[in-house]
Amino acid sequence: MATDGNAHDDLTRIKGIGKKREAWLQEKMGVYRFADLAARRADELETRLREAGQMVSRNAVQSWIDQATELMTLAQPDEEAVTNPVLDNEDTPNPLPEKIQEWHPFASFIVEYQERVQKGHKQLRTTVHHIEADREETWPDVVPEPLGEWMQEQAGVRSMKMTEIIDKTVSEEIITPELERFARVEDIQDPIKIKQLLVYQPPQSDVPVAIGEPERPFMGNVQADRPCTLAVLLEMPGQNSIRSGEINAQLYACNLTAHTKVQVPIKSEGRSAPGNDPSPKIEFASTSLLSGVYRFEIIVRKNKPLSQISYLELPILHVLE
Repeated sequence: MATDGNAHDDLTRIKGIGKKREAWLQEKMGVYRFADLAARRADELETRLREAGQMVSRNAVQSWIDQATELMTLAQPDEEAVTNPVLDNEDTPNPLPEKIQEWHPFASFIVEYQERVQKGHKQLRTTVHHIEADREETWPDVVPEPLGEWMQEQAGVRSMKMTEIIDKTVSEEIITPELERFARVEDIQDPIKIKQLLVYQPPQSDVPVAIGEPERPFMGNVQADRPCTLAVLLEMPGQNSIRSGEINAQLYACNLTAHTKVQVPIKSEGRSAPGNDPSPKIEFASTSLLSGVYRFEIIVRKNKPLSQISYLELPILHVLE
């Protein structure tokens, strides 16, 4: 195997191998050339990588070997091209149309949901490894939402957020044609501020067991499979109640553990918040939540006069068995 620095191949040309992994392959495995890597077995490399604490799948390692084989072949001169050079003249035929490229990965991840039992209690966690950058991240519990955001950030891509598609997917449901027809752009008011999401259990209780606020985690927990009522507090200057038909609102409960999303129907509107808080309050129908980790999505729009849409995500509420 070559060790001459001038004869080394750039192993980082292989998808999944960064500078750190290239250095490891050179130091620990004696792999300096594409030919060195092409001659290795996938199971051998996978075992050595895992012994070194690197989380890489057998398929990923085989992909490195396949790419090394291809790059090794491309690096060899084409004998026919050397012995029979084609001169650049008028008789040279037009080049063939460009071939449509096949799909290829530009970011690869290994995700594991792990568990262990400690002091009689089962614990869960989520781990992810970005193969190309050789980076890892871990979260307690099973958390698809931050996992997806982290992967998008590492890959340098982004998906549309709800706020970018809200007018298309939601406004059709909560704005009547009459309102839209008579509302001029200059008359549309600023969005209503959503203050809190309150969870009452049992439903008739006057004191919430959990409170969610913007940019803050939920305070409190909810018991699974037991009835509860959810209510949204709004900030509407000069108002402590809501007139019938004045507000349209939607509330979605997203179970991140079970990957489900349900809409909670409205029960009533117009009541003020309990105690000395004068905030208008929207109550939703009594419901029971399955165990899991929840994110809530709240969508509110004022009809009279018409306002912009308010959208708020509130993570994370733990619903316990």
